[in-house]
Amino acid sequence: MADRKIWSDFNYRSDSYFGELFLQPWWNTFIGFTVASVFFDMMYATFGYKQCFKNNTLMILSTMTFSVLSAALAGAIIGAFFMAAPALIKWGGVLGWAGIHSLGGAIGGMFGIVLVSSIKARGLKKL
Repeated sequence: MADRKIWSDFNYRSDSYFGELFLQPWWNTFIGFTVASVFFDMMYATFGYKQCFKNNTLMILSTMTFSVLSAALAGAIIGAFFMAAPALIKWGGVLGWAGIHSLGGAIGGMFGIVLVSSIKARGLKKL
């Protein structure tokens, strides 16, 4: 038993967060959030980053909408594929789980709005 290696004993090098994530033994628990993150960025790319951040109203609407939708998507994926049935039933099924995650997305969206507004107020720009 002493010669058996455990996961934390392995030394590996990864050049990306993606590699770090998928080399972990619990990687599948983050599939929902990984998909939601890609969805969030695709929404901004589809509607145009400059367009979404043109003024404060558009920034607030786009950030809150994309944040809530991507969190709901993560909740739906997690609920559909990874939740145990008794726990899922207790929280209202897949739609209930997606709804709970969308509340988290609304909270995260508010933090994102405060952060982006603070950066814009200080005049920080892309180099």
